[in-house]
Amino acid sequence: MSINSLPYEVLSGIFYYLGVSDLLAASSVCKQWREAAASLLSKRVTIMITDDAAPAVETFLASSIVYQNWVFKELDVSFEGRFADLWRKMSHDTKSLMLLNADCNERSFISLLKSCVQLKELRLNGLAHLLMPGNLLNNPEDVEVLASALKHVTRLHLACSRYLTDCLFSRLMSVVGSLTKLSLAGCQISFHSAIFKRFYPADGRVQASDHVLTFDHILNYIEKNASTLREISLGRTSVDSESLHKLSKVPGLKLESVHLMSCDQLSKSGIQLLCKNQQFITDLDLSLCSRITDYAVLSVRDNLHCIKKLNLRRCRGITENGIRELRQLKHLEELNISHLEAVSSESVEEALGKEPRPKLKWLSVASLDLEWKAVASIAAMAPNLLHLDISMCVAGVNDKSVQAICESLTKLQVLYLNGCTAVSDIGLAGHGLGQKDVQSTELSLENFGIKEKGLQELNLCGCKKITDITLVYAVKFRELRYLNLSHCQGIAQDGIESVARECPSLEILMLVECAKITDHSILVITHYLKRLKTLDVQNCYQLTDDALDCLSNSHTLRYLDVSGCIKMSLQEVRHVQNKIPLLRNFHYRGVRERNPNDAEEESWPVADIPPPPPFLSKPKKNVLTFYKKVMGRFRW
Repeated sequence: MSINSLPYEVLSGIFYYLGVSDLLAASSVCKQWREAAASLLSKRVTIMITDDAAPAVETFLASSIVYQNWVFKELDVSFEGRFADLWRKMSHDTKSLMLLNADCNERSFISLLKSCVQLKELRLNGLAHLLMPGNLLNNPEDVEVLASALKHVTRLHLACSRYLTDCLFSRLMSVVGSLTKLSLAGCQISFHSAIFKRFYPADGRVQASDHVLTFDHILNYIEKNASTLREISLGRTSVDSESLHKLSKVPGLKLESVHLMSCDQLSKSGIQLLCKNQQFITDLDLSLCSRITDYAVLSVRDNLHCIKKLNLRRCRGITENGIRELRQLKHLEELNISHLEAVSSESVEEALGKEPRPKLKWLSVASLDLEWKAVASIAAMAPNLLHLDISMCVAGVNDKSVQAICESLTKLQVLYLNGCTAVSDIGLAGHGLGQKDVQSTELSLENFGIKEKGLQELNLCGCKKITDITLVYAVKFRELRYLNLSHCQGIAQDGIESVARECPSLEILMLVECAKITDHSILVITHYLKRLKTLDVQNCYQLTDDALDCLSNSHTLRYLDVSGCIKMSLQEVRHVQNKIPLLRNFHYRGVRERNPNDAEEESWPVADIPPPPPFLSKPKKNVLTFYKKVMGRFRW
């Protein structure tokens, strides 16, 4: 039986296991495949429309797929014309909608939402022009219309809304359903009780203010909806320990996810009381909280026995004493302890424990002062890792530790090694090892390297020792979507050609300051990488207009940066812009107009650099003394 004759249900079952890029490719094969992929694409793909909406509107009006997830970014939302036609087609099936700094008035806002009868998640980010007048939803008829349409909304994000007030908050809450998630990250919330003396009546009556947004008003809503609310985000606000204590004591509230990123007013007492009163938390984000100390980790250890996700990134008050206690958290699936200055290599080893952690799937230890044995222990203790970030661990990430990762972490999908300058072709590809080094490991040279993985993202930015050997012999990943080779000066044409042939799924390729990249490399990239969306070749000074001419045929490109490519011309830049109208992000700083009167730089003769003078066969004592004195002034 041919695959083209398979029933629709069978094709849909097969396509279920494909990623978005593969689904898009499959949908272009034939009508039957497109119909089978359409339902999956409509659920998984998020459509972002920004700036000029006209081209996108026409594209999606002609599409047979009714997409369910939409983002309108910095868009002038006017519910009229062709945009209104598009939204009438899409809105009834929309499940998620985000307005990111969009410019819309109250009428357009209501018209946009009133037909979203299946909406489950609403994100309102910014929207200064909509919120500043303070009149949104002050008409009872509008409230009734939206309350009927948005009754299924259970996840509401009101991030970075500086003009949000008590009144506006109450009106927005009145038109959505019973929330399971509420995000107020980045909002200007007043937590201090002194605010009542200025904005509330003198007789002590508490009512919604039309000037400020107060935590007490938010807390009042939470108390009324404690039975359903499970996730809350107050990141980048001035929430303090006292307010967090009030939140944790709300009767009937059983939070599972709490995000408090960059809350500088929080101290150990607030986290202790939160953990003590909300012991059902499985996801806790305390990243960038400068006053958090080891006591927070101890509170998590003593109370949150079922925690699965913990983020302690850049909590400068946490030391090795707190990190050691992480060994008690046996159910961790995601752990971020990156950028902790007071953490030692030994404490990280103790945190991982002496028994394997099969549940740990995501780990970041970026910028920690680790030894190579600690990095190797990560590979041994967390064999099922899918995501590993060991970037900027300069001392600990070398060829030995990378080999341990390659041998043990066979399920890795994401690996970040950026800034690990000690890594070379020996660690990544196995080439350069002597036979004596191989015998002790009971492996052959073919078993070394990162090639036996299903990697989807690989960051080697700044790994200056790697050459084409790594790219030719190790980087062979059919599912690789992101590859960063910036500042890897040793890679050249052969390596890039091998990557283009062996990694056909690449969508993002970063080649900043790769000095050996030539026009032929770009020709190979455009020929083989048919899904490429982002290409960064800043300061690749050998690239000329021929490279731009090749790129003009890559119609999938959405981001291109050729800044610093001094041999290119603005004339060819304009040609690329005309050939790829959907290339919205095109950066070309330092590229100038071609002057026909000037001789081309390529035709200029290149002067040979004379060889250095030979060393003195018998250097005199005073000559050596002068040499040492001069060279001693420089730090190598």
